[in-house]
Amino acid sequence: MPMNRAPRRGGARARRKRVSNVAKKEQLLEERRPSVDELREIGLFGGLDDDILEELSKTLPLDIVDAQSLIYAEGEHGRSIYVVLEGELAVSKRGISLGTRGPGEWVGAMSVIDVMPRHVRVETSVPSVLVRVRVSDLDVLYRRNVKAYALLVMNIARQLSRELRTANERLLEAL
Repeated sequence: MPMNRAPRRGGARARRKRVSNVAKKEQLLEERRPSVDELREIGLFGGLDDDILEELSKTLPLDIVDAQSLIYAEGEHGRSIYVVLEGELAVSKRGISLGTRGPGEWVGAMSVIDVMPRHVRVETSVPSVLVRVRVSDLDVLYRRNVKAYALLVMNIARQLSRELRTANERLLEAL
């Protein structure tokens, strides 16, 4: 065996098990696709027409994530919003908890607005199902329906505004 190659682990049975686990995960992902009604209840998608929600429910990537899994680290570059369908995300900065996000809430909005590194760390508290909205998904929406794109970006801006107001209040309380 060449020196630079790691030994194979588990042989054919282990490979079949990995393939089986991948197939199970793909089946779970397909079964868990969000409905139009479910997306309509999430503030990020508020006000979007049913045909747009139907398209998004079919095309946005889903992630089924174990508990204590890192979604993204402080300082890394990213271009996705993560929407919680099930579970809970823990948000922290420099090891200090900034709170949690549960079903219907999202994190990562700043990464689709600017090109700065992520300013917080996000990990799952419990097993979670997340919808990922990438910059490329927003670009497709822009090309398909500018009105829907503008509404979604306004929803992002409203959430960022609420978060800034909350941060200002916390800062004033700390003084």
